[in-house]
Amino acid sequence: MQLTIAEDASVETNRITEVMAVVLAVLTSKYPTIPVTDTSDIFASGLADSQEFLDIILEVEGQTGLVFNPEALDFNGILSPLTLAQAFKVT
Repeated sequence: MQLTIAEDASVETNRITEVMAVVLAVLTSKYPTIPVTDTSDIFASGLADSQEFLDIILEVEGQTGLVFNPEALDFNGILSPLTLAQAFKVT
């Protein structure tokens, strides 16, 4: 079965939403006292340093079965749970 563009976009949106929920769950379990939203800046808010960022990536990969694609991130911009979720892809 071939997906139409609208169906394909819907599948992609659902995947990102599901991955973002995992990212948010990982962050809130590690830092229960820091409020986290889908647009929180992970580094500026003190949620993660570089080592913790790698730990978050590995945990999300393990829970979702998806692979992190570092080329999908702009490391000069804001790194939020949403932008992080968008960097995971199906293998």
